[in-house]
Amino acid sequence: MICNAQQQVPVGQGEMFFELENDPMAIPPVIEQLMNDLVQRGWEDELAQMRLSLALQEALSNALYHGNLEVSSSLMNDSTDPFYQLAERRRSVQPYSGRMIQLVAKHDDDRVLYIIEDQGPGFDFSKLPDPTCEENIERFNGRGLFLIRNVMDEVVFHAPGNRIQMTMFKPPSLEDLENNPAFLSGMVA
Repeated sequence: MICNAQQQVPVGQGEMFFELENDPMAIPPVIEQLMNDLVQRGWEDELAQMRLSLALQEALSNALYHGNLEVSSSLMNDSTDPFYQLAERRRSVQPYSGRMIQLVAKHDDDRVLYIIEDQGPGFDFSKLPDPTCEENIERFNGRGLFLIRNVMDEVVFHAPGNRIQMTMFKPPSLEDLENNPAFLSGMVA
């Protein structure tokens, strides 16, 4: 048991499964465990680790707050207080309190894949507002999925909108670049 997140026995080489309760404190230890596993697999690029941590934090938080607890971002228009107050109330009320977040992590030598699924009703991912539009710039919310899309190499949403699949390919190390001049010449074209 890791801070209200239960890791089951790895389901395969480089594959882990977590089930998280609706507790925001369960998220950081899971991310830390996943980053430690990546380092053991040779993913030592700190920028890649930071990008992965950010994407995981955002996706797991979205699953918790918007998915399982069904708290709308519209509650954050002027202040974040109503949003977090409603979330805290719903953590102990059915049907919200019984919902779990599932995370499958697949780590291998050249890519990572994370599948995060909540038990909420989902959302229409094609109707997300663009957080870079002028009318959205000063809003408290609406940047999580934008960040995920910009830090991960591939992002896929699955209907009904309660499951996200995120992939990142391992960036080449300095040693890889030094040993492969053709790779560098392709970048300078």
